[in-house]
Amino acid sequence: MQRENGVKSTQEVAAAWKQASPTDKQPFVQATAADVVVYNASFEKYKASGKYDAWRRDPAKPKRPLTAFFAWARQERLAPDMAKLPVAQAAKVLGSNWAKLPADSKAPFEAKFEAAKAAYDTDMKVYKDSGADTAWLKRTGRLEIIQKAEAKKQAQKDRIKEAKVKKMASDAKAKENAKAAKEKAADKEKAAAKKAAKVKADKAKEIKAKAAKAKATKAKAAKIKAAKAAAAKAAAAKKAKEEVAKAKAAAAAKGKSAKEKLVVAKAAKAAKAKAAKAKTAK
Repeated sequence: MQRENGVKSTQEVAAAWKQASPTDKQPFVQATAADVVVYNASFEKYKASGKYDAWRRDPAKPKRPLTAFFAWARQERLAPDMAKLPVAQAAKVLGSNWAKLPADSKAPFEAKFEAAKAAYDTDMKVYKDSGADTAWLKRTGRLEIIQKAEAKKQAQKDRIKEAKVKKMASDAKAKENAKAAKEKAADKEKAAAKKAAKVKADKAKEIKAKAAKAKATKAKAAKIKAAKAAAAKAAAAKKAKEEVAKAKAAAAAKGKSAKEKLVVAKAAKAAKAKAAKAKTAK
């Protein structure tokens, strides 16, 4: 597989190299070996000049003293039984031995470290206050890299802070909206309850009014009925009285008529008797 510009991919080159015969590889191997020899010689010369250490570390910068353990371990590492051990295994053995070492045996190393550490702290303060650290970083090109890294880190912090501020604002707004929605729902519920209460009160009022009207109508009807009954009773009483009066009048009229008849009869009888007497007298 080839790219558009005709250059072969790394995978193709690696595959071709793997398939090449030792004879085909020999010129390249020899050239590489020669270049490695020249490189190693030049690098050793560079290191011997002190420039390598100067680039890796400012020669003027105070060196941190070895801790009590490392000073003791370096001394113990020189022992034949320790020197033949691999670094990792020797570190485990030395760590175990240091933990078991009596305090009075550790004391000289610890005292030496404390004194060296105090001197180192003083020297480091002078070194940093002088600006030599910044000057060395600038000279070796590290200052710009550090500043860019710090700027990038600060930008990241600013983005995180901005995002946090935005989130807080968003959360606050959401909380405020939720509160407003809750208050609105509460007001709506309150209004609905008030409306329902009003409807209930109006209905109760209407029922009460209807009941009062019905009661008044019933009372009026009862009153009318009572009045009618009273009127009927009065009429009946009047009628009875009138009938009694009429009967009395009739009886009186009948008695008068009988009396008149008796008078007439007596008069007629007297007249008849008188006529008879007169007749007799003739």
